[in-house]
Amino acid sequence: MGAGLSKPAEPNPCAGEMETYVKCVEAKTAESGGLRDGEECEKESEAYRECRRKVKELKAAVK
Repeated sequence: MGAGLSKPAEPNPCAGEMETYVKCVEAKTAESGGLRDGEECEKESEAYRECRRKVKELKAAVK
């Protein structure tokens, strides 16, 4: 009902960064049974946040 009228979702431009972060979290969780202080995958998380920030800035500049 109306689904034919909705536009398809845009591909996630930061999917690669997100996948890297998820893999890091899964690996840390498998190793120690959960994330501990200092094991939060900060580098991967920051790369994803930076990608999202750049995408937002680009979209704002295009408008």
